[in-house]
Amino acid sequence: GGRYTMAASAFIAVRGIEYTLGLTADEAALRIDLQQADGGHIWSATFDSHYVEEITRKTGSFKRFGAFVSMLRRALAADATDAESLKIDVLTYADLQVLKQRRAGGAAAQPQRTQPAAAAADSAQRRYVILTHSTAHDRTHFPLPLPLIAPPPPPMPPPPATHPFPPPSLHQRPAAAAA
Repeated sequence: GGRYTMAASAFIAVRGIEYTLGLTADEAALRIDLQQADGGHIWSATFDSHYVEEITRKTGSFKRFGAFVSMLRRALAADATDAESLKIDVLTYADLQVLKQRRAGGAAAQPQRTQPAAAAADSAQRRYVILTHSTAHDRTHFPLPLPLIAPPPPPMPPPPATHPFPPPSLHQRPAAAAA
């Protein structure tokens, strides 16, 4: 009986792209679903409580799983108190690299490790939901990587051009040639 289930969703717009962001959580795991409004791309991932707490530990601002889920929910509902500002952002892999470089002081301090093309393509397809927690003293970004799970179907080939008349049979000579 001590299981709690939280479900929330909101419409968010980031850099002119509109998404629906859905959160579902119980005491052991958090699931995030992100759907692009146009195009039908869907990103989704489930994070267990240990993984989430590990992410927060790496940022130097440890949060218990329940507290983190609560922060996400409040950021989504945009009802954060004045003392702390919570914001949800959606970044592409390229956006994230820019952010990392900025944090490293402008220039890329270390050369990018080259990754196999398939892995690079996979990274490029991901979206990162970033929960930013700002207080009077500092700002912490908690990144949650979401792999692409539903690419939109490829564009349909155009239908064959329909002719108002059936094509001439091999035995008939085209009218134009009869002149």
